[in-house]
Amino acid sequence: MIAGSIGHELNNLVSGLLIHARLLQQSSDQPEKVKSIAETFAANLEKVALHGRNLLSLSRPTKPRFEPLDLNAVLDETTETLLLTGVLKYMKVEKKYSRERVYIYGDRNLLEQVIRNLEINAAHAMQPGGRLTLTTRLEKNGEYLLMEFKDTGHGIAEENLKKIFLPFFTTKSEGVGTGLGLPIVKDIVEQHNGHLTLESQVGQGTTITVHLPVAKDVLFTKNLTLS
Repeated sequence: MIAGSIGHELNNLVSGLLIHARLLQQSSDQPEKVKSIAETFAANLEKVALHGRNLLSLSRPTKPRFEPLDLNAVLDETTETLLLTGVLKYMKVEKKYSRERVYIYGDRNLLEQVIRNLEINAAHAMQPGGRLTLTTRLEKNGEYLLMEFKDTGHGIAEENLKKIFLPFFTTKSEGVGTGLGLPIVKDIVEQHNGHLTLESQVGQGTTITVHLPVAKDVLFTKNLTLS
């Protein structure tokens, strides 16, 4: 059943890629149409690549390689990639980054995987025109840097809140979700000695916050304004 669900979603994405590849061949004399098809093509490739990374994380967990990271930069660059490939094309993205340059110790590739999973989940939860608000801020005690993903999607029913981080649990229709993204996000965040919090209201949206320890021995801006 699990393999079938994953295979079904990958089959849908690959079938879509093949269709758009054929459309590209037929539309070489229509630049605007080619551009639109190419964006959809790139968005589906991004999703296929993410499924591949998630499956690898499940079957062969990667040991993090920690280095000092500017989380604002990692979040912004990953988001811009998803915007460029068209994954976030039909939503409004609002950025509210901390003005203080605070570092964490993290594995850049794994944190990019966290961001991709959470932003693509938000895209799946919203109708065109929905809003994704990305916020970074320092916790009041200065121990953790917070990275918040707030969407205006359909929300999560209360009875599903405790199940949402279980492997292969999904509320999405067949062929849309594998139920791997959030459990892998949770695992990666815990590998970074962090934790997740989630708030959701049906019909209003969901907010997932990643809490990551501040790298206190790395020099950063003085006179921080704590939230």
